[in-house]
Amino acid sequence: MIKALKNIARTDLIKTSFFTSIATLVKIAAAFVLNKVVAVYVGPMGIAVVGQFNNFFGIISTLGTGGINNGVIKYIAENRQSESNTKKIISTAFLFMVFCSLLAAAIIFLFAGYLSNLIFKSQEYKFVLMLVAVSLLFASLNTLLMSVLNGHKEITKYTWANIISSLLILILSVVLGVAYQLQGVLIALVVGQSVVFFITLLFVLNCSWFKINYFFE
Repeated sequence: MIKALKNIARTDLIKTSFFTSIATLVKIAAAFVLNKVVAVYVGPMGIAVVGQFNNFFGIISTLGTGGINNGVIKYIAENRQSESNTKKIISTAFLFMVFCSLLAAAIIFLFAGYLSNLIFKSQEYKFVLMLVAVSLLFASLNTLLMSVLNGHKEITKYTWANIISSLLILILSVVLGVAYQLQGVLIALVVGQSVVFFITLLFVLNCSWFKINYFFE
């Protein structure tokens, strides 16, 4: 019995490592292509600005989720056989993330001009930061859904959601970057986070164990 469990765990580990490696490779390749596009159409300064923006968005995304995504993964994994516990975890995380996202979004929206000067030394990106505020809730909910998939060991769906998200953001960035240069790339990075939420939602809704009322239990 113990040996069988060990074999199952080993198989799961290999499967998880394989799919995670694929998603990581796609993400790295997408980032490489994006940097090339920015370098060609915007120049080295554009790469620096995109790097600054990604760092800012990473911090804001953490604030928007309240930093609980790892906890969601852990508790979903431990309680995925109990529907009532799963409902409580998802609904609690949902309400907490909505609160954190709206609070962070309000601060960004109100101080967009100040933050633009602080981060980019220019008012030119005030509109982009206001767009971040509008899309932050979707980005946070996407993180929640990805955590739920991960916690339920839906590795295949989790990987495909990551791959499609990376490719979609890359395509948006290239199209808008060619058309509108640096500002187009930044807008694509923000809008892409909102769009991928709906893609991830489709993956989650197609899971047999999931019900939409989990968010409102």
